[in-house]
Amino acid sequence: MYIILDLEDKDFLKDLYKKHIKALYSYGLSCYPHQDIVEDAIHDVLIDIYQHKEKLNKVRNLQLYLMAAVRYTIYSRLGKDRSSTKFEKEWEDFFERDVQEIYIEQEEQEEEIGKIKVVNELLLRLTAHQREILHLRFSEGLSFNEIAELMQINRQSVQNQCQRIKEKLNKLGKENFKEIK
Repeated sequence: MYIILDLEDKDFLKDLYKKHIKALYSYGLSCYPHQDIVEDAIHDVLIDIYQHKEKLNKVRNLQLYLMAAVRYTIYSRLGKDRSSTKFEKEWEDFFERDVQEIYIEQEEQEEEIGKIKVVNELLLRLTAHQREILHLRFSEGLSFNEIAELMQINRQSVQNQCQRIKEKLNKLGKENFKEIK
């Protein structure tokens, strides 16, 4: 079943933006931790949609389509493999800056900061691919089928990866947290 959109509506793009911007921005940052690149990618996707909006009536799941477009645009802009060493270094820098800013602003909450730091360290031990699946599953609430479609892998691979992620996080975090459920 395909989505039927009123493409003649003057507020079509504005409504599309309002409805999906938070999810697209959040997902974009899970793909690559630089706000400027994510914002530019979302902007490019919206311009492309405006210029080719008649193609949207062929889309079954608009949110998945938009997320896939943002993901593709980010990786196209980077022009490199997401698993490269430089990409991983970008993630490390992002998480280190994030923890430092929180620590400075909330010194009196040292215990909370310690937990955030441990979580960030655990996330850094996941591959970029695993972090993306984790974000899609638990932040965006996508099903295994939707993740598989978005990432162009089979459903069983998504399920297997989710199980491996859970096991890895449980193993790495068992000293600091109760078992992740």
